[in-house]
Amino acid sequence: MNRNRMLYLIFAVVLVGALTVVFLNAGSKSTPSTQQQHKKAFTSSNWKVDLALEDKNPYGLYAFRELAVADGRFTVFNDYSNYQLLDSITRLDSSIMMYIGLEFMLTDEETDLLLQGIEYGSSFFLSSEKLPPYLLEKLFDENPLTFIPKKKAPHKINDQLYNMYYYYENDTLTEIWDMFHKHELDAHTQIHSTIFGRPNFIEIPYGLGKIYLHLNPLVFTNVQVLKKEGKAYLKEVFSKIDQPHIQWLSFAKYEPIEYDPSSGEFEEDHSLLSELFKHPAFRWGFILAVFGLLLYLLFRSKRRRPIIPAKEDNKNTGFSYVDTLAGIYFNKNHGDKMLKIMRRNFYSAVYEHFYIDLAKREDHKALISLSKKSNVPLEEIDQLLKFLEATTKVSDIYLGNTYKVQREFYFKSGIWNKEVRNKISSGPIALYRQKSQAIGTIFLGAFIILLGFIFLSLSLGVGVLFWPIGILAIAIGTRMLNTPALVLNRDLIEINPLWRRKSRILHENIKFIEENRQNLIIYLKNGEQSTLNISSLDTKNKKALDNLIKRFKPT
Repeated sequence: MNRNRMLYLIFAVVLVGALTVVFLNAGSKSTPSTQQQHKKAFTSSNWKVDLALEDKNPYGLYAFRELAVADGRFTVFNDYSNYQLLDSITRLDSSIMMYIGLEFMLTDEETDLLLQGIEYGSSFFLSSEKLPPYLLEKLFDENPLTFIPKKKAPHKINDQLYNMYYYYENDTLTEIWDMFHKHELDAHTQIHSTIFGRPNFIEIPYGLGKIYLHLNPLVFTNVQVLKKEGKAYLKEVFSKIDQPHIQWLSFAKYEPIEYDPSSGEFEEDHSLLSELFKHPAFRWGFILAVFGLLLYLLFRSKRRRPIIPAKEDNKNTGFSYVDTLAGIYFNKNHGDKMLKIMRRNFYSAVYEHFYIDLAKREDHKALISLSKKSNVPLEEIDQLLKFLEATTKVSDIYLGNTYKVQREFYFKSGIWNKEVRNKISSGPIALYRQKSQAIGTIFLGAFIILLGFIFLSLSLGVGVLFWPIGILAIAIGTRMLNTPALVLNRDLIEINPLWRRKSRILHENIKFIEENRQNLIIYLKNGEQSTLNISSLDTKNKKALDNLIKRFKPT
């Protein structure tokens, strides 16, 4: 073989390898590291209700803590995140144990330990939307809680009136304001604050100590106490507390932990062939078996039977309808319209299953009949209808609470069965690359290996260079078949490029998503962006990706 022919052969090998890399490297161009994704820059437009002491956003408690420290009546403010210190905290002198949040997540045993410390002279201040049932049983004979949805809540304390509102993006929306039934309170209970004439801040003597219960913790957040009326109301609340040392129970906050398969007891298997390729004998045996199978498919691909059209199953249009509703909501952002659709669907479901028309009811007999047929207490049905039949503009939190109550009714009444429950709680949606490209890559790798054998049969040593390239192509094609290119979870997006490590992008870190021809560009709030080629994705779950793009559509 002359020198020119050898150069042409080497050039052909390099060109095939380069084209393979360019063809397959269609993943994301720039993805930030995991540490950068979880590091989110501060922004004052984050209206998520977090109620954390260190949170400076509108619904954080940073201003509350600073005002408490600046107030002259409190000399100590300790923050405890270790629940094992509760036994020691309850024995401190001149202290008031305090917590403000959406839920108070202590166990029954921890609650008994807390009440024991109050009996010995400590005080306890709790402001939560959901009071623990066990604590209510200890303090009251009957459930004393009630609520009313309003935009404005006039808080009256010490004969002074302070108007409170629920804000979202500097707009006032309807909020559920919680209150106590006055006739359910003990004669020794002191009422410090009321809204709509009903108590919302009370003091209960308990042994040698005191228990302060305050509903509607949103009035202590940054967006409230930084206003004149909110700051004045907070000062009045502080005046009712007679202990100088605040012991803050941070461990009572519920913080959901995101599930990560890679952090479990067993590491995630990225390839079905990883165990097989550990041993050289199995590896070469597998390669020869794949090569023989490809040859068999090549020579036996002639069709021997006529084409018989497959029977298509009926599509479940219910979930498509849910996707349509989600698109309407995220495009229009009209909570009141979503509430009307939820109310109309509820009336239709009740009429279909129980033959009761709630839309045309004239008295309470229809609700009593529905309660008997569905085995759902009448009080829960009344509460659900109060949620659904609100006539004012509602917030995202209001819609979420309404959906929870409505879904609980569907499960209790039997309208939704276990199969529907399983579908609702289904896992993440995976989007794979096209099978045609993956199989084509595997065939390309096998062809390159075949060329290597041909060159070696011609006594050309350069043929050995074709083997690693072909094996690499087969491994890449196998990864394309087994590993999803994109995984859509409820709270994050997982991207699996072919050449780099996988990356995760939290929904809360996404500014907006733009679709530019064949590329999907994800713009992050920290100024970075990630580009993904979606032309090679399979169209099986493409609708889920379209809904994600609609959700983060640029405004």
